[in-house]
Amino acid sequence: MPDLKIITTTIRRGRGNMPQMPLVNMFSEAAITEPRQFALQSFPGLTVTTTLGTGPVAAMLQGGGILDGALAALSGGTLYTGGVARGAVSGAGAASIAGNEMGAVAAAGMIASFYDGAVFSAIDFPDGQPVIKVFEQGGRFLFIPADGQDWYWTAPYADMLDGSGEIIVDGLDFASAESEPDQLVDGLVIGDSPILGGRNTIEFWTKTGDLDLPYVPVEGRTFQKGVRATGCMALFDNTFGWVSPDNIVYIAGNVPQRISDAGVEELIAASVTCRVDSYFFEGHEFLKIGLDDVTVEFDAQTRQWNERRTGVGNFRGGPVVSGPLFGSTVDGSVYELSGYTDLVGYQERSFCAGFTLPGGAVPIRNVRLRTNPGQTEYLTGDYTNPTVELIQSFDGGQTLEAALPEYLGEQGEYRREVEWRALGIADAPGFFGKFRVTAPVPWRVSGAGFNEAGGGRSR
Repeated sequence: MPDLKIITTTIRRGRGNMPQMPLVNMFSEAAITEPRQFALQSFPGLTVTTTLGTGPVAAMLQGGGILDGALAALSGGTLYTGGVARGAVSGAGAASIAGNEMGAVAAAGMIASFYDGAVFSAIDFPDGQPVIKVFEQGGRFLFIPADGQDWYWTAPYADMLDGSGEIIVDGLDFASAESEPDQLVDGLVIGDSPILGGRNTIEFWTKTGDLDLPYVPVEGRTFQKGVRATGCMALFDNTFGWVSPDNIVYIAGNVPQRISDAGVEELIAASVTCRVDSYFFEGHEFLKIGLDDVTVEFDAQTRQWNERRTGVGNFRGGPVVSGPLFGSTVDGSVYELSGYTDLVGYQERSFCAGFTLPGGAVPIRNVRLRTNPGQTEYLTGDYTNPTVELIQSFDGGQTLEAALPEYLGEQGEYRREVEWRALGIADAPGFFGKFRVTAPVPWRVSGAGFNEAGGGRSR
């Protein structure tokens, strides 16, 4: 009973005509009950939970101590909280929202704006500089203006407000990222430490407790790896991850740790858009890289990559307590993970498997999946007996044959063998198959074999 090698990560290296083997809308995890101690699990579909104007949804934030826990979102250039439009936020750059008990600040490359739960107002920034990023630490809002190496902060909490309740940003409350002369493009906070991302370097600063000079750089703590653009850094796995100008994905340790491979980097390099977020789902934390036409995700638990695809364009995430929630890149929809129908009633879940064959030939009498037939979720409309498709390739994945469907079984058929028979003869370069489910049902795969013997009791 030889095993087919299941590819548990997405492989997308195109250079040299390498085979494309994406893992789509599935993720791997350990499974002690399975013979190979692993399983591929399917993601639920995306369901619209609310709609905020015409969109796209550029940023989201939600926290228990921010605006009484209401969802804050920047959609179509308008800040929404609790589903209500509060005011326009100018700019067409990568958007960010930060908050604390005073309210929320949003920025998108021009004038930053503040909403305190009652009043929406533009922030009078020193010298009228456009703001490309806002984040928060210890009750202070931190700002990165465009095209420079300076960054600014407010006084903490209520001390940041004037008599009219508007935020004051003092022109003297700034510092320069001067370890290396570098243009700042992004930033975030871990604990007491602001992390400042430049085009060529990343600098680490720390809180001092001094009201006049609240932050100082950490000596000797600079990464010689920069950030591709605003929106390309995110908190992840108790540290942070980012995309560099050369399209490599790193996470921070004592030194930058490269987590992308050449195929993922090839996808990033080919995309004009690049937006980095992170989110949790069922104990997995994913670093999410949103590109023009696809999203690739890195799983902190398994250190593997997957691809996310929908029927209506891409989607972005955000630090949302009640989530994960995602924002549409094409309209004002906010999505949640729920059910197994995608936004257009179709969601592909697929993986690839096979074996290499340097010479000779092997007859493929059958291929079987270890999967989950006969589930109760199959009692849905036309999908009482859903299908899984095998799509073969006889040239190493360069071209694909017509899909061969096989039933997953009706409710209660838990012992059904999901099997394809008489698949011909495999020769060099080997056997390659893509397995795909598009029915709105949950799908788990934990093994695949070929030329297995039949029989057994109760069949």
